[in-house]
Amino acid sequence: MKKREECEGVALPNSFLNKNELGLPQRSEARSSPTLCLTKGHALIIFFIFFHLVNAQIVIHKFIPGDFRFSNTHRVELLNIGNEPKNIGDFLIVTRDYSVKLPSKIVLFPNQKYIIAQKNSVLKPDLDLTSCKDFLFKPYKKNVEGNYVVLFSNYLQFIDGFYFSQLKDVPFLPEKNRLILGNGNIIHYEIPESHFPKWKFYPIGEDPAIGFEQYLGEWRLTSVYPHKKIYSQVQFKNFGYRFLNNVINFYLETSTEENLSHFELQKLNGNQFYTIYKLEPCNSYKGGIYKFADADVKPNQTLYYRIASYDQFGLWSYSKVIEVETQENQKDFWYEILPQKPNPQQEISLRFLSSFSQPLKVKLLNEKMQELSIIFNSFIYANQQNLLRIKKLPTGKYWLVFQNDFQRKFYSFTVD
Repeated sequence: MKKREECEGVALPNSFLNKNELGLPQRSEARSSPTLCLTKGHALIIFFIFFHLVNAQIVIHKFIPGDFRFSNTHRVELLNIGNEPKNIGDFLIVTRDYSVKLPSKIVLFPNQKYIIAQKNSVLKPDLDLTSCKDFLFKPYKKNVEGNYVVLFSNYLQFIDGFYFSQLKDVPFLPEKNRLILGNGNIIHYEIPESHFPKWKFYPIGEDPAIGFEQYLGEWRLTSVYPHKKIYSQVQFKNFGYRFLNNVINFYLETSTEENLSHFELQKLNGNQFYTIYKLEPCNSYKGGIYKFADADVKPNQTLYYRIASYDQFGLWSYSKVIEVETQENQKDFWYEILPQKPNPQQEISLRFLSSFSQPLKVKLLNEKMQELSIIFNSFIYANQQNLLRIKKLPTGKYWLVFQNDFQRKFYSFTVD
């Protein structure tokens, strides 16, 4: 008797081995004369076509991010958008915060939802994360905003997935991890990179008042409160600062605004944030750019700020918190020409970083200080290296100009 093939490194749930739960016919022990001969390859093809049809109608309908341990609004909702009942037993849900295997033999009827969350006074989920045995929390350093949610079948096939981030190429994707089940078995899974074609993506950072909802195959913003419609939209694109002459100058850029009342710059004092500046929004679908300052600071301090966004209905959300060090001696820019002594036959690369998150323009000038090109004109994040390619240059002396809202700095290099 041949041994059953096993998936190396993966402990499979019981329903993976129980084909009857998927409605597949059992093999009869008594052999009959075959009328059709299928190769192993043909059988696999037929199986995966069947499998895709079985699970194609199960989607992630809603994703409210946030730490479920402290948030009473976090949840993941699955939805059967098809016309037939579907078995989702032993399916796997993975977010950036946790992984959880669904119980066996769960059937979703057409238009029926299945909610995964923490049971509390607000939510009565179908699966309570705090009491589920097949669950694993994944602590991580939240130095990069964003999150994801993936639905895997009991065969670990990627069925549906969504992520949000201010950057489309995000550091938290891809990911390899494992879920240790309550019975001691282990499920190894892989979260694909951001370019995986089945991903859906929304360009936004963390916002505790906003959730995400899939409608007709497209993801859109929604309220975290079940009884409210979408009340407003704001997407914080960039929030940076520059400390100069004992004043912190802030820069805020949004990518969209709708139904907003005002912004507030809030500063941490002890354990509480308080408002030090108010801004009127432009309420444009294209977003806006805002500049403001805090002069009530002293050198050699470490301070914390955030932006509060209030809508016209009395609800609010917050940007990420940024840390500001009031040190005048910080070097604004660091750069390196590669190779260090370029010649006219070599392509030149420019590696540079900034001590501050801020909008930055980099120009290339010739020896006569005439502008040849603008090689960078965008927002740069603090202490993140950037690499640019410069075309081959003839022999001569050149200037790089680093320009922000407050000053310009000139650096020279020679091609010979």
